[in-house]
Order: sequence, then structure tokens, then C-alpha cells
Amino acid sequence: MDNNELHKESGLEEEVNQPQAPVAEMDEFQAGLKELDEMNEDSDGNETFSDEEFSTDHLDDIEMDISSFSKEEIITHFRKIITHRDINRIKIVAETLKSQFYRKLKDENEERRKKFVDDGGKLEEYIAEESPVELIFKELYKSYKDRRTELIRSIENENKANLEKKKAIIEKVKELVNKPESLNDTFEEFRRLRQEWDDAGLVPQAEQNNIYVSYQHAIQLFYDWVKLNKEALEEDLKRNLENKIDLCDKAESLILEPDVKKALSELKTLHERWREVGPVKREKNEEIWQRFREASSKIYKSHQEYFLKKKDEQEGNLNAKNLLCEKAEEISAIVPEKKKDWEKATKDMLDLQQVWKSIGMVPRSANGPVYKRFREACQVFFENKKTYYEGLLSDEMANMQKKLDLCIQAESLKESTDWKRTTEQLINLQKKWKTIGPVPRKNSDEIWNRFRAACNAFFENKQKHFSSLGEMVSENIVKKEEIIRKVKDFQLTGDHKADLKQLKFFQNDWTETGQVPANDRERLVKDFRQAINSHFENMRLDEGQKDAMQFRIRLDELMLSGSPRDAISKERTFIIQKLRALETDIKLWENNIGFFSKSANADKMLIDFRKKIENGKLMVDSLKNKIKMIDEIKL
Repeated sequence: MDNNELHKESGLEEEVNQPQAPVAEMDEFQAGLKELDEMNEDSDGNETFSDEEFSTDHLDDIEMDISSFSKEEIITHFRKIITHRDINRIKIVAETLKSQFYRKLKDENEERRKKFVDDGGKLEEYIAEESPVELIFKELYKSYKDRRTELIRSIENENKANLEKKKAIIEKVKELVNKPESLNDTFEEFRRLRQEWDDAGLVPQAEQNNIYVSYQHAIQLFYDWVKLNKEALEEDLKRNLENKIDLCDKAESLILEPDVKKALSELKTLHERWREVGPVKREKNEEIWQRFREASSKIYKSHQEYFLKKKDEQEGNLNAKNLLCEKAEEISAIVPEKKKDWEKATKDMLDLQQVWKSIGMVPRSANGPVYKRFREACQVFFENKKTYYEGLLSDEMANMQKKLDLCIQAESLKESTDWKRTTEQLINLQKKWKTIGPVPRKNSDEIWNRFRAACNAFFENKQKHFSSLGEMVSENIVKKEEIIRKVKDFQLTGDHKADLKQLKFFQNDWTETGQVPANDRERLVKDFRQAINSHFENMRLDEGQKDAMQFRIRLDELMLSGSPRDAISKERTFIIQKLRALETDIKLWENNIGFFSKSANADKMLIDFRKKIENGKLMVDSLKNKIKMIDEIKL
């Protein structure tokens, strides 16, 4: 926290510490500053440019809706802000929390007193209970007040020290005219004293006027003396002009600053520095001031336009959130009777919540009511859902027992060598599994993994058995080498469709040939992939075709793994998860279009969502095609 902020909070005003000479010229400078201030106050933006505006680190706390906080949440929030925030900047928040805390405390006491009377007690016999929470809050509030008091005391001590520094500086300025040094040395000493004055800080409010008048008197005496040397005065006026030109350059550069709050904050600093710079030649005074004023006016205008635009955006966000409230109330008003209807309604409600999070801020006065409305609709819906699912618990436990029975049956078959019959039995068990309803969520993964492990154990044994059939495997090696030779000998005809069809034929023939020994498999797949890719490089395939052919090669590589069935199964599961997530996103995007199709200034948003939906549907088709390619593999 800087001293200016502490002084503002303690009631001390900022002093004017600008040396001025000659008087007539500085009067014109003061008139120019006043004119700019009046222009700013007449702005249609109704913006003020106090120290509060140039520090926004506490605005999130002020804007937070605390109307729904419990007493404990208020205490938690109070403890947080007095620990991590500038104690002098949170006065509004602290007093608001205090007011809200005692309002809730009073409301709770009124409820207890009413209940006491309703239960037959006499009003005059009612004794309010002492709240432990109130004692905690009082300690926190006392800590906050003590910190404020200590800060103000520190400011007062610092100001007194600054007063003594400035008195000493005034005496040194008075002594300059009696020094025997050259004029240049004296003028350098004068500039150093002026800088010390500027760096000295604020003084007690009661002494501000007296010390300022004394300083101006000493400065005037010096300037009267320095008038005897016109060259030195001209040099000082020239330096002041250069400083003001530099301030104009910096102000003009702020016109292009995209962060309007930052631009206005830095402009405020430039104005303070302008006041500290001494006078310029009379013929340059109006010109340089008009340049600085014009740059300032443009920045103020940008600031005004920014907040008007922000206000319009917040109104649009409020309209969008009101639409979401209406939709949430429609969903919560319906109580489904089937689980699938509850799942759909839940998804719709969660989609609304996601859309809500994507919408920006609304006007502060409307933030609490609109959020409360949306939250209440969500609470009604999920309370109804909770009641419904409590009734499903008994059904899920029955399903749990049925699936346990299937696990036991599958485990009894996993060591069987009757490959054909057992395969049919396990497939039938898997079909039965799918017909059984859900089990409690906490047991879902555990029981599914048990059933899948039993099935996988049998099929892995079956695969090992058939992979050991040497004669069939040897024939497959010959077949695959023949396919590789055919691919290498194939010549592109230039007919794109015919060539692609032939390459796909080679690919299908390769896949249907069957397994080969592990020590030959990698070599054969590598040779085949190189032969196919050499043709791909000479053909112009669209993205869909290229993606499909590359995925086919990916599947061939998975077949090289030690457990191809598991590898292919994991790949399929991954693609299905990706497909479901993408379909969910597409539905959410389509809902967004419905929510905003009637909103003002939503054209760009609608274009972005439609583009996302179009690309998403293309990706869905690609993922479905990959699942189909996996399902066609014979393991």
C-alpha cells in the first residue's frame, strides 16, 4: 500500500507540492488544469477518477454476492480478506460483512424467540443465547480495526517527520541567495532541493497550507534572485518545456493502449508529474498545454466508451442468464418416472450449468437475484432426483446379485479347452450381462473387471492354442509375402478411384490372411507398410481417405503386440470414449445456438458454434468408421 492510499483512508488530503514561478505564468497553468478537470467531470460516462479506480485488486471481493453466505462463511471470507488484502482497501467489504453477519444473527435469534413463544413460553422469559460464532467475529473485526488504527498512527508519525524535512528544505532554499558559489552550482543545488521536497511525502493536514505557502514564498524569493541571470532562467524554462513535451509523448502513446484502465491510471500519474514540472515560456505555454489536454481528452473518451460497452455486454449477459433460468425452471418442473428420462434431464441441466459458466459478468445489482433464481431451480431438480434414486437402490442390489452369478459362471469356464462350445457359452453370458440393469456405482467397476477377467482368461488361452498351429501359420507367411510382392509390382494407372480400390483390396487381403509367428510378424508388417506408403505418396488422397488408410496401418501395428486382443480392445474403448465426448460437445454447442439465436450481438458467436458443429460431425463420422474397421477384424 502506498502512502497516498493510506492518507486518503485516514482523511488526509494530498498536498500540492509544485514550485511555481513566475506567478502570472503559473496562474495560467493552474487554470489549464482546472479546465481539464471540469471537462472530465462533465463527461457523459459519469466516471470518477479517484484512487479507488486505479486499484482494482479488491473489486472481486466487493462484487461477490454474500447475501447467501452463512455466518461461518462470512467469518471465513473476513479472515481471508484481512490476511491477504490491503486492510485499508477493504473498508466497504468489511462493513458489508459486518452488517450481513449481524443481520443473520438477529434473524436467527428472532426465529428462536418465535419458536420459544410458539412452544408455550412467555416472551418476557426468553433469554437470547450467547453465540460462540459472534465472539469469533468480534475478535476478527477488532483485529481489523486495530490494524487500521495502527496504520493511521503510522501515517501521522510519518507526516510529522515529513513536515520537519520540508521545514529544513525551506530554510536551505532561503540560504541559496547568500551562497558564494557560481550561479550554475547554486541552481543545481536548487534543483536538488526541489527534488528532495517532491520526495519528502505528505505532511499533517493542519500544516499543509502553512508549509505550502512558506515553500512558495521561498521559491519566489529564489526566482526573484535568479531573474538577475536570464541565461539560467532560460535554461530552466527550456528544461521544463522538454519535460512537458516528454509527458505529451507519453500521454499520446497511451491513446493506443488496449487496457483502458491501465491507460487512465498511467495518465493520472502523468497529470501529477505535469503539476510538478515548472513553468515554460509564455508563448509556448498554451500550445504545450493544449497538446497534453487533447491527448488526455481522447483517453478519457476511450475510458467512457469502454465502460458503456461493458455495460451493454453485461446487459446482454443478463438476458442470456435469464433465458437459462427459464430453461432450468422448465426442467425442474418436470419429475420423470424413468431412469433414462432422469439421465437426459440431468444432462440437460448440467449443460445449462456449463453454458452459465461460459457467460460473463452481469450488472452488479442483478448478479445476486439472477444467480439465486438459477441456483434454486437446480436445487429443486437435484432434490427430486435424489428422492427418485433412493428408490432405485433395492433394484440395483438385485442386479448386483445377478451379475455376481454370471461372474461365477464365467470363472468356472475360463480353464475349459472345449473352444467352440465354451466360446458360445461365454458369448451368451455376455449377452445376459447386457440385459441386466445397473448396480450401485461404487461396485460397478469392480464387478465388471471380475467378469471381464474371466472372459479374457479363456480367450487368451484360446488364442495361444490356435497361434501354435505351425502349419497354418507357415502358409500365412507365404501368403503375406506374396501380397507384399503384388503391392510392390502394382503400377498406378492414374485413375484415382481404381487405384485406391486396388490398394484397399490389398489391405483387406492382408488383414484376412491370418496370423504369422511373432519373429516374422514385424518384418512382414514393415515391408507391407512401406510398399503401401510408397503408392500413397504418389496419390492425392483427401483427409478422410488418408486417415482411414493410416488407421488401418495402426491396427496392423497393434496386431504385433504380445496381446493383440487386449490392444485392439483398448483402442476401441478409447475411440468410443472420444466419440461419446465429441457427441456430448456437439449437443452442448447445438443447445448454445438455441440459447443465443434470439440474443442481440450474437452473430459471431453463432458462426463459431456452427463451425464447431460442422467439424465435430466430420470427426464423428471418422470415429464411427474406425470402430467399424476394428469390428471387422477377426481375432
